[in-house]
Amino acid sequence: MKIGDYETHPAADLFPLMEGDEFSALVKSMIERGWDPRRPAEKYKGQILDGRNRLRAAEVANVTPVIVEWNGSDPYDYVWAHNVVRRHLNEGQLALIRADFNAAKRAEIQIKREAANESRSESQKGRPKGTSRLQTDETLPNAKGSIAARELAKDAEVSVDTAQKALVVKEQAPELAAQVKSGEKSLSAAYKELKGIPQHSGDSPEWYTPGDYVEAARVALLGQIDCDPASCERANEAVRAKVFFTEHDNGLGHPWSGNLFLNPPGGLVYEFWERMVALWREGRVERAIWIGYSLEQLQTLQRFEITPLDFCLCFPRRRIPFDSPGGGKKSPTHANYIAFLPSLRGGMGEVKRFSEAFAPFGRVVAWESPDVPHVDLSPDALERMAEVVRTAPAPTPELIRDMASAREPLIVEVPTVLSRLDNHVELDQVEPVTEELQNLDGDGDDWMSAPAGGAKPGRASEPEPPAR
Repeated sequence: MKIGDYETHPAADLFPLMEGDEFSALVKSMIERGWDPRRPAEKYKGQILDGRNRLRAAEVANVTPVIVEWNGSDPYDYVWAHNVVRRHLNEGQLALIRADFNAAKRAEIQIKREAANESRSESQKGRPKGTSRLQTDETLPNAKGSIAARELAKDAEVSVDTAQKALVVKEQAPELAAQVKSGEKSLSAAYKELKGIPQHSGDSPEWYTPGDYVEAARVALLGQIDCDPASCERANEAVRAKVFFTEHDNGLGHPWSGNLFLNPPGGLVYEFWERMVALWREGRVERAIWIGYSLEQLQTLQRFEITPLDFCLCFPRRRIPFDSPGGGKKSPTHANYIAFLPSLRGGMGEVKRFSEAFAPFGRVVAWESPDVPHVDLSPDALERMAEVVRTAPAPTPELIRDMASAREPLIVEVPTVLSRLDNHVELDQVEPVTEELQNLDGDGDDWMSAPAGGAKPGRASEPEPPAR
């Protein structure tokens, strides 16, 4: 591709260009403000490495660009790191673009290896000196292999299922892969079009949250759901949101406010999570229920500053039996979770209400954070609480919390606490959990695998396994 007098670098071309309203807004900004010299475009060996969209906008706006030389060593890693942060790409786009990056880097390594072989004598031909075995083509797994999917999932920070679909679509239907990368089609839609087999996963947009879960959400949201930004007429029969947006409406382009219920559509999980949290922090969204289709989200969403792990969570004992458009029920391919973003003005009563509403479905946990005050359950604090119960005619939870010092949290089953206090004090029905759970191991769900007889030290007790 050529922009003005410059060719673009192959690494830059792997990311889709801005189009439509997004590019028009960039052109308008360029006309009004000119080129920001603090953000120059960068070239590498005569090719534009970073800044293609700004250069295109500058060309349209007749603005002189600022271009500097990039002096790094790995243009592919550089382009990937910069664009992933700046661009709003869904999981399918990330997986396919990263697959292209990996293929381009392998091709570059192969060229270097062949060049090195040619420079040696016949007896010395083989692997270039200093080249890792993992970098050579003979050790790379076939695109259909689970090893390749796991490696791609790690590189692109997406689920293994998404990575596997991306590899299949890339290999078998390049034209569909191009539509996914450009944002014209979701990876799920491309995969199903290729295979002709409908299947329920987090990428399926038309599976509805069952009524009993919706009613629990309504209780947690003080009896009222104001907005559902990812819904349809059929789904809203159960949700009964005052305002809802369909796939055709594109809920990301409309204002959200009040109490939010959100079962995000597959392929747009990142975008919906990021916007929900931003509006919640601004106070435009008062409180929210988020339906997470897979525990792997707890790992992949850690790319953001605030993640589901920062909020109250429910882990259902069984996979949620989502309702299908045809009226049947189908469980997803993964265990699920529900996250609750409480009102910043509501205090611990918010946590208690969520816990009571969702406890019938599975284990509810709450994190120690500035927004959710921690109740000290150490032996000394329990003794002080008990003394208050014995001497005060009508102690309040607020008074007891004030008397409990903020010490290192201790994981204790709430029924045990209540029995030690002779059930005279109404404590919130949640488990205080240490920050250790935020350091997920490996695939992101090892922390759920405590022995049946008890929890691992510093970890939440294990929920019942989902139905198989």
